[in-house]
Amino acid sequence: MMTTLKMLWVEDDFDTLKAAVLPLEKKGWSISYAASYQDALKLLEQNYDVFLVDLIIPQIGSNVEVDDDQSNDTRYLGLKLIEKIRKCFGTNLPVIAFSVVHDPSVNKALDELGVNFRFTKGTNVSNKELCQAIESTITR
Repeated sequence: MMTTLKMLWVEDDFDTLKAAVLPLEKKGWSISYAASYQDALKLLEQNYDVFLVDLIIPQIGSNVEVDDDQSNDTRYLGLKLIEKIRKCFGTNLPVIAFSVVHDPSVNKALDELGVNFRFTKGTNVSNKELCQAIESTITR
């Protein structure tokens, strides 16, 4: 099992991060943060072992190009980011999604993109559950 795991967590809610990060850091895992789609794109070039992505994140800047198909749908920029991760890295790198979204089309898209785990925000996911999900993705 890896001990120095490097992950990118894309989340705009600092309270969510604050509550979940400490147990991950205690395991010796390195966590980089991005609070927006644009910030995450800048960090994608670094080598990460796991991506944790909130589906609803801000874009930052009104003229940021969201993706190559010129889509105007910016409701779920986290989903667009996961698409970009899959285009760049394939399905080898684990992705864990976080969201309050209960849209069947979004769930279908997450399945099609091969998201490894999905957590619903606001359901009190335990730190143990999150750690187990991360560990299971890196041991596959």
